[in-house]
Amino acid sequence: MNNCQENQLEVKFPTPRTYLQILEPTGQDSYGMNYTGWHRKEQLDVSVTIVKDIEKRKDILQEVEVLELIRGHENVIGYYGAYYQRASVKKPHYEGLWISMERWNGVAVEDLIYTSEQYSLHESWIAYICKEVLKVCLM
Repeated sequence: MNNCQENQLEVKFPTPRTYLQILEPTGQDSYGMNYTGWHRKEQLDVSVTIVKDIEKRKDILQEVEVLELIRGHENVIGYYGAYYQRASVKKPHYEGLWISMERWNGVAVEDLIYTSEQYSLHESWIAYICKEVLKVCLM
C-alpha cells in the first residue's frame, strides 16, 4: 500500500488500541483474518476482522459506509467501528483495517436458501425478509 492510501486510512479511522483488544484468532474469511476481541468502550465481546488486501479494502470501505448508516437496526448485525493499525516492528501481522462487529452464530439468508432441498424459500420467509429489508431502507 502506498503512503498516500495509508495516510487516508489513518485520517479517517482511529487506531484500535484505545477501543479494541485482540484476544484469539478464530479463522480467516474472504476479507482477512478474524479474531475474538473485547471492545473497551462498548464493554462487549466482539469479532474483529483485519483486512490487509488493498483490493478488498475498497469493497469493505463501501460496506463500512453502509454499516455506519444503518447502525443500531434490530435486523442488522451490530457494527462497533472501523480502525486502522499501521505496521509495527513488534506486531506486523496486526497491520490493516480493523472492522469490529457483533459476535454472531446465526445463519444468513443465503444459508437458509442453500439448506432447502429446492434452493428456494417459502413465500412466508420471502415476505418476512422483504419486510425487514424495507425497514432498513426506510430508516
